[in-house]
Amino acid sequence: MREVKRSPFLRYAIAILLVAVATLITWSLQAEHARTPFAFYFIVVVAATIYGGRGPGLLAIALSAILSSYFILPPRFSFLIGYEGIVQLGVFLFVALVISSLAERASGAERKTRMSEASLRITLQSIGDAVIATDAKGRITFMNQVAQELTGWRLEEVSGRDLAEVFHIINEQSRRRVESPAEKVLREGVVVGLANHTMLVTRDGLEIPIDDSGAPIKDEDGNVTGVVLVFHDITQRRLGEEATLRLAAIVESTEDAIFGKTLDGIIASWNKGAERLYGYAAEEMIGKSISILLPPDRPEELKLILETVRRGEHIKQFETVRVRKDGRRINVSLTISPIKNEGRIVGVSTIARNITEQKQAEEMFRLAVESAPNAMVMVDESGSIVLINSQAEKLFGYSREELIGQSAEILVPERFRKSQPEYKQVFAAQPQARVMGAGISLYGLRKDGTEVPVEIGLNSIETEKGRLVLSSIVDITERKRAEAALRESEERFAKAFESSPLALTITSLKTGRLLEVNDTFTQLSGYTRDEAVGHTTLELGLWSKPSDRESELGMIAERGRVHNIEYRFRMRDGRELVGLLSAERIEIGGEPCALTVIQDVTERKQAEVERERLLQRERRAREEAEEANRLKDEFLATLSHELRTPLTAMLGWTRMLRTKQLDENTSIHALETIERNVRAQTQLIEDLLDVSRIITGKLRLETRPVELVPVIEAAIDSIQPAAEAKEIVLERALDPTASPVLGDTARLQQVVWNLLSNAVKFTPKGGRVRVSLERSDSYAAISVTDTGVGISQEFLPYVFDRFRQADSSSTRAHGGLGLGLAIVRHLVELHGGIVSATSDGTQRGARFTVNLPLMAVNVRRPMLAETDGDGDESEGALLECPSLLQGVRILVVDDEADARQLLSTILGQCEAVVEVAANAKQAIEALKRKPPDLLISDIGMPDEDGYGLLQKLRSDEDPRLKELPALALTGYASEEDRTRTLNAGFQIHLAKPVDPQSLIAACEQLVKKDKS
Repeated sequence: MREVKRSPFLRYAIAILLVAVATLITWSLQAEHARTPFAFYFIVVVAATIYGGRGPGLLAIALSAILSSYFILPPRFSFLIGYEGIVQLGVFLFVALVISSLAERASGAERKTRMSEASLRITLQSIGDAVIATDAKGRITFMNQVAQELTGWRLEEVSGRDLAEVFHIINEQSRRRVESPAEKVLREGVVVGLANHTMLVTRDGLEIPIDDSGAPIKDEDGNVTGVVLVFHDITQRRLGEEATLRLAAIVESTEDAIFGKTLDGIIASWNKGAERLYGYAAEEMIGKSISILLPPDRPEELKLILETVRRGEHIKQFETVRVRKDGRRINVSLTISPIKNEGRIVGVSTIARNITEQKQAEEMFRLAVESAPNAMVMVDESGSIVLINSQAEKLFGYSREELIGQSAEILVPERFRKSQPEYKQVFAAQPQARVMGAGISLYGLRKDGTEVPVEIGLNSIETEKGRLVLSSIVDITERKRAEAALRESEERFAKAFESSPLALTITSLKTGRLLEVNDTFTQLSGYTRDEAVGHTTLELGLWSKPSDRESELGMIAERGRVHNIEYRFRMRDGRELVGLLSAERIEIGGEPCALTVIQDVTERKQAEVERERLLQRERRAREEAEEANRLKDEFLATLSHELRTPLTAMLGWTRMLRTKQLDENTSIHALETIERNVRAQTQLIEDLLDVSRIITGKLRLETRPVELVPVIEAAIDSIQPAAEAKEIVLERALDPTASPVLGDTARLQQVVWNLLSNAVKFTPKGGRVRVSLERSDSYAAISVTDTGVGISQEFLPYVFDRFRQADSSSTRAHGGLGLGLAIVRHLVELHGGIVSATSDGTQRGARFTVNLPLMAVNVRRPMLAETDGDGDESEGALLECPSLLQGVRILVVDDEADARQLLSTILGQCEAVVEVAANAKQAIEALKRKPPDLLISDIGMPDEDGYGLLQKLRSDEDPRLKELPALALTGYASEEDRTRTLNAGFQIHLAKPVDPQSLIAACEQLVKKDKS
């Protein structure tokens, strides 16, 4: 409870006021309280003492005695109160003083308690640790500011709440919740010490490493009335510990020797690097003097080092010698620093690095420089000479003592010294190995003042003392003379090089780049000299086969030359030429190069190729003529045989019939034989006529939608007697959905009959022939499979050729001209289909497959009027018009007026609204004016075809044109044309001439699809 500070005046005034009030009350109640006239005064004394302290309490006693003796004790209004009054007044004073003393003590104790509590709260608020206090049930009663900041909770928010809601701690390693020290204190009543690896989870979810402890709060009887939880953030301590551990790990893991010693040179610490460097273990060295490591010839070195450190100075990279445990002397570089504690030097830290190998390398480098064949001069960053070899002494005429420490400019002629700073600046920016002053003449200045032409190579060397530059200087006096002579020779060579009628090049064998080309090369290749020089022939793309160039360079490297090797080259304009290449290895300026000569022999090679081609063509033509002549002779022999054989039977039986000496059964047999041979001969003649029509291109088809199942059934029925005669089983598997196709019914039946006839002919007695019809993607597949003699792999590629038979000898087992399969192939191809044959070999049967393109839409056959006796459609056939086409707007695009009129008439009969256009331009205008519901377009039109028209529609921004249903009606009827049409964006492809009902059905399908 907080203590209220009161002014002295207020405390005494309250005492006086209370006495006055007590007097009035006692006066008014005197009659009833005659025996206890001081009762209210006792209360006033207690109140005044407790409220104001001892002074106001004594004042209240004095005033109470005076007022009661005058106003209360008899006689009233007089101080002459008598013996009894004096006794009463004395008792009052005694009791009042006792009561005041007791009240003062109680008030003082309460004030001390309040002051103690306030002091405790101030203390807890001011300490650096976080403090939380709870009652006996673990509910929070106090949190200092540090605890509020660490947990993220304010005291007003958590006062009275369970401690576990605020103080949430987990194990740092297991991530599991751990028990709060406060819980254990409340349970066991003992002080709980620090925990390890504890993380406090704050209100915001942050994790803070803490140390925590708890202590019980007990009353006078020893009962636990609460707990005080103390904890603090140890993040910085953790970081310090980790840094210390890292530092210790670095010290232990480094290759350098690191050890500490006292100011007297006694070793205090010794790391693993020191053990490796000096060979002594830590237990051997700690407590010993560092002088153990000093060689006998350096007795004063330790004393000088310790005196320097005592002055607070550092020693960096001090190179000296130390002795290992095994007695070996090693070169070391020492870095020595004072160790300070609060500003006072208390020890010495030493880092030692083994530089024995470095010293050996320096010595080897010195020896290498000394033994170099060229003059070697090394300068430091300031340009002063630090090292030269004997060759430099000979070249410049100076001794080592005269040059060491001098500026390098002493070796440079006066006229070059102005450029020295620029050279140094360029080299400092990019300190890499290079030739100084490349492309210009350099001269060195000798001691006697003469100049010598030189070539200088620069190399940068990074050392602990800074960057050094090593110059390799070569006297090129003799080279200059040779170059002058070479220039004269080169001039003569250059004239011959440029005037050569052959293409000449000079190529560096190191880089593969062209160094020079002549005019003939530039004229031949199409590249100018500037475009060619500096590039490889691969970069120019001159080799038709890039691998040829590697082959050429390999031969030059191996043999030194190549002679008249034929290669193909590609010129700049894309032309290819054949060239005879010869090359010779030469040296230019000490660099290996190749002089290449290329002779263009393209025309000669083309003449040779043309001559060979003509010879091959003549040879092939002669072979084909001989083969055709042989086939003609075989065919004529076969034809003669096939025609004469039935004639023999017919002539013989005819003469026998004329004798009238045959009985009735024999006569019937003779007539049947004659009829059968007549039909066979008729079939031969029909096949010959078909082949003639095929060869002359006069074979025509009458196409219409054809259902294939009836066609196949009719062919099977016609071949059935021949099959039954040989006891051959005819099987069939016909899919009625694999129809219709657009074709000639009679010719399709001829195709199936020829295949069945062929299968029955070459299938032995008791075999099987299977006919199937199925749908394969957009094709109807008709297959005829037999168990007959099969086809050899050698003859299989020629099975559909005219006049070809697997056995055309006079001993063949089967007759015929070999025309049936050739006719089948041609008829199938006329229908846009494909026929193929497969066989596993002789005596293993064969399979013939015909693939015919299905129609784009299923069309219903038109209603027929009465037909004539031959079954032809009458002229009175009626069109079946679906109601869906009524009022549909259709644009017809065709460059032929008759075609436009016909289509308008057909569609007009179905009450469609037809608009026509003669070309793509008119169609675009009509489409822009008012888009129709359907487009019917021809493909082949002048100026712009149907493909271009549809492409414009599909790229138009108007969605009505982009999605407009389109039907292609064209005379291009092949399968390739159909595929191209559908890929271009037409939904249906119909070939001319079109069946009216098929056209109506196709339009109905597109309209129905568009509306759906």
